Amino acid sequence: TLTRPASRALAKLKKVFLGRTAITDAGCATLTSALATGALPALEELNLLGIPASAVAIRAVVLYVMALAQRSRYGNAITAPAMIL
Repeated sequence: TLTRPASRALAKLKKVFLGRTAITDAGCATLTSALATGALPALEELNLLGIPASAVAIRAVVLYVMALAQRSRYGNAITAPAMIL
C-alpha cells in the first residue's frame, strides 16, 4: 500500500507519461482498475505510446479514461496510437 505522502502526490498528478515502458496487457488492466478506484483524480494527460501491450488492452485503458473524462473527473488528452482510438 502507498504511504500518505505518496497517495497525496498521486492525487495531484496531471500528466502521466508511460510511453516506451514495458507495460503489458496485465499492466493495462491494473491501470484501468486503479483508475476505477479513483486513483489519479487530477489526470489530464496519459501517454501510452510505444508500450508492448496489445491494441485491445491499450484501447480498454483509453476508452475508460475517455469515459471518465465525460464525467469531468479526468482530462481527456490521451496519447495513444491513432489506429486504436
